[in-house]
Amino acid sequence: MALRTPSIFRKFVDMEESMSLFALEVDGVRIWERIRAPLYLRLQNRIISKKEETKPKQSLKKRIMFYIKSIIRLDKNPLFSFSKDVLICGSQRRFLHEDGKWWDIYTDYILDKIEHSTISIERSWQLGHRKPSKTKNLYYFDIMETLIFIANRLKLFQVNLQSHEMKSLLNISREIKKRFNIYIDVMQYATTVLSRRKIKLAFYRVLLKRINPKLVLLVVSYEREDLIEACKELGIPTVELQHGVISPHHPGYSFPPSTKQIETFPDYILLFGDYWKTRSSFPISSNRLVPVGYPHMENMLIRCKRLNKRKQVVFISQPMLGDGLVKFAVQLSQIDDFDYDIIFKLHPKEIANWKEKYPLLVDTDIIVADSLEQILYDLFAQSVAQIGVSSTALYEGMAFNLETFIIDIPSSSYFHDLIEEGLVHLVSRPEQIRDILINKSTTDEIETSKIFLSSSTERILEFINRMVNRNA
Repeated sequence: MALRTPSIFRKFVDMEESMSLFALEVDGVRIWERIRAPLYLRLQNRIISKKEETKPKQSLKKRIMFYIKSIIRLDKNPLFSFSKDVLICGSQRRFLHEDGKWWDIYTDYILDKIEHSTISIERSWQLGHRKPSKTKNLYYFDIMETLIFIANRLKLFQVNLQSHEMKSLLNISREIKKRFNIYIDVMQYATTVLSRRKIKLAFYRVLLKRINPKLVLLVVSYEREDLIEACKELGIPTVELQHGVISPHHPGYSFPPSTKQIETFPDYILLFGDYWKTRSSFPISSNRLVPVGYPHMENMLIRCKRLNKRKQVVFISQPMLGDGLVKFAVQLSQIDDFDYDIIFKLHPKEIANWKEKYPLLVDTDIIVADSLEQILYDLFAQSVAQIGVSSTALYEGMAFNLETFIIDIPSSSYFHDLIEEGLVHLVSRPEQIRDILINKSTTDEIETSKIFLSSSTERILEFINRMVNRNA
């Protein structure tokens, strides 16, 4: 029987506590909190999907051009910027808006309304940036990526581990192999993170002294440990904007109760709603978990009111779970008396090669939404039901009053509490979806105010203004 996400995470936490991993220091750094999230997510993916997630390879020419541009484009180099009140590290995964611009959906709704001066910095997306972007005063972290590349090529800032440190890291790999029957090279994770930390920390110190922000906003904190470390050194508060599902089994937010302090965790998290405050074992006090709402979704709800419902259902795909979702969608399409159109919404990471990855979808009646221009919220507004596993989008679909079906596979535990409350349906066979939709005469309003607070933009602006004024 396949392990489910809660079981995997419990076994992982048991290992952490039995080996006192959060206290482990390597090269003078508490290493575990820096490698925990990517290591666990890789382990979970290999257990559930039985394969490694692959990233698209970039050509040598594209990489060289990227590094050259990062050096000569001084107008996008944040080290040449000026003092600002708020530094925003947004999302490089942008979405094309109706205005023809690429939006950072987590920050662009509030940027123009912040009464203090701001600067936004983003990382590259597949060695590029979406243009034209909506974000004002936007800089890139490209020069930092180039410095890391140069240092690696010249073997600078290498980490020389002590024998006892090597032994400790090897023991973790052995313990993972023993408990999960999967080998992960923990030493490689640690040495890579530590060598990059030396470059990043120096870069961030110079950057923060240059910009001198009163507040730093992050879209994802568990990829920004070195930035958070530099901020804490300089007494700059860090705030994460919730960007996705927070669950009791998410390694970026859920920590063992015995863990007293995580040095690289943000000072505050701005949550979509009250519901999320109790969804994880956060390493910060509850008064630093601030429900504010989700401006992008709130704006999309207003925008989509003009659209009418159709007799259609939408599948929400995810890269590591796509195979199971595709099989389920095809089986549903083959039910004779299921007369709903089926839309299969691909994740942005799946679009480039979906025909090779999901050949079952080719030559079917299923409509594949394979364009970044296809707005997910339009599909929500026009559909009567959504089907998926653990995507954040499923929560958003509930706000559009969609009948929600969670496919019963290992990652479905994210919705356990909502399944118990009867707000969503757990299904293992396509026929269950047909039966529920056919027998449902009316659609009751789904209460989602705890999941997504209203007046989100105003709440976020109030918080930012309060924090900046406090640190002025």
